[in-house]
Amino acid sequence: MSKQPQDFDDEMNEKDDDTENVRITEMLTHLNIETEAIDNIRKKIYILNYTLRSYETGLRKDKRKFINNKYILSFKYQIIKKKVNFIQISVIIISTLTAFIETIKQYYQVILFVDTILPILFSSYIGLILSISRFYKFEDSKEALSKLDEKIAFIVNRIKFKLRYIESNTPIKPTSEFLESLKSIERTLIDFQNDGLDEVVTQAMQETDMIMNLKERLLYETKLTKLKLDSILIDKKLETLDGFKSYEYKVNPEVFDEFKVGDFKKTSWFPFNYLSDLIFLSSSYSIKEESFFNAVENQKRKQRIVEEAKDIWHEPELN
Repeated sequence: MSKQPQDFDDEMNEKDDDTENVRITEMLTHLNIETEAIDNIRKKIYILNYTLRSYETGLRKDKRKFINNKYILSFKYQIIKKKVNFIQISVIIISTLTAFIETIKQYYQVILFVDTILPILFSSYIGLILSISRFYKFEDSKEALSKLDEKIAFIVNRIKFKLRYIESNTPIKPTSEFLESLKSIERTLIDFQNDGLDEVVTQAMQETDMIMNLKERLLYETKLTKLKLDSILIDKKLETLDGFKSYEYKVNPEVFDEFKVGDFKKTSWFPFNYLSDLIFLSSSYSIKEESFFNAVENQKRKQRIVEEAKDIWHEPELN
């Protein structure tokens, strides 16, 4: 019967623990600690190491969960912020137009529609849009999301602090001040468990569940998944570009002969190219990314084939 991956992991952990116990015993003996006390200290070290590892595993899960929650909440915050900005800017524009019309009426003769109907429409729009904003409580939701984001940021930073402490103290290593170091780690773990972070975590999770329903969470999680996939693809493209510019390509100048700028650079038609330069203050051409990266991968494949052929050609014959 074949062993499962978890069985191999358990065996490796047991071997590591045995090796660590032998090393600890040797170092404790070297520190002139009494033989009767070595077993008790070794047990304490084992318990502390196990506690630190378990605590670290839980902290890493919480860190990943709250970072994802922070991203998800930021999506909802940006949507509400856009709605609030639209309402406020539209009210400012309508109010300015109303004041402008009232000023014009004092100096010029205006048509009946502009004189009477248009101000009524503007006033009705302002009342309607502000009523909708108050009904959906956009401002309250925006403020609640902002406060919840600050709370989650505090939780994540606190978890990072604990992880840094655990990483700097695991595995526990006997030193000249070994016993005092053990007591210090035990006191710190007790402080971690009593620092009130668990209450803040519970409160943040409760507020997250209250401020976002299941449908919204699934929508934003789908968006987050796509963004993370985009990040992976971008990292892959950057890695490909770095490899293309690295030493292995510089030693083969002929690689660049097959790459012509015109094959991957697309210029806008006249007069749109000049309009693009003027309006967006940017270059009026675009890069055919897919064509370029496909050409790079094909070139790398060709180069590997050539190198493998050279290795086979120069391989010495066995007697």
